[in-house]
Amino acid sequence: MQKDFDFEYLPQILYGHKPVRNSFFPHLGRAARALDMAFTENSRRNGLALTYDQFMLLVAVRENPSATQQELADNLCRERTAVVHALLALAREGWLEKHSSTEDRRKSVYVPTAKAMDMWEKFGGTVWETLEQGEAGISRRELADCINTLVKIFCNYRPAQRIYQRRETSPE
Repeated sequence: MQKDFDFEYLPQILYGHKPVRNSFFPHLGRAARALDMAFTENSRRNGLALTYDQFMLLVAVRENPSATQQELADNLCRERTAVVHALLALAREGWLEKHSSTEDRRKSVYVPTAKAMDMWEKFGGTVWETLEQGEAGISRRELADCINTLVKIFCNYRPAQRIYQRRETSPE
């Protein structure tokens, strides 16, 4: 049975006076790697053979079809060269098509192929399967608190990046 987090349960790593175990850092990294591994495994089992990062790149391209490579990199918090290599790999595998930008021919934009659009429902099933696995036993309130905390952490590291903006709610 899993216990609630207790600062005393982890072995002390680095800095006896201020151990890293009292930080979110090791837990966030482990959770992210576990999500990546689970998604990749579920993806392969469902015949998609995509990693979590590749899937998130496909989502970003689908949601922002005119986005430049740098905008995609900023959105995904990745280096532009890593995103460029991933885009080329997804194009080679038939998930994306590369086109010249209508605004600036020197820039490339990518669009999902018919293959990607046909598989979109299968992508959704794989994503939800993975998320349900990770969110098992977590209440909606705990999940909301976790997401809000992660957004705050992101904004502390990247204050100039405006990925998370307050949405205006319509008066009812």
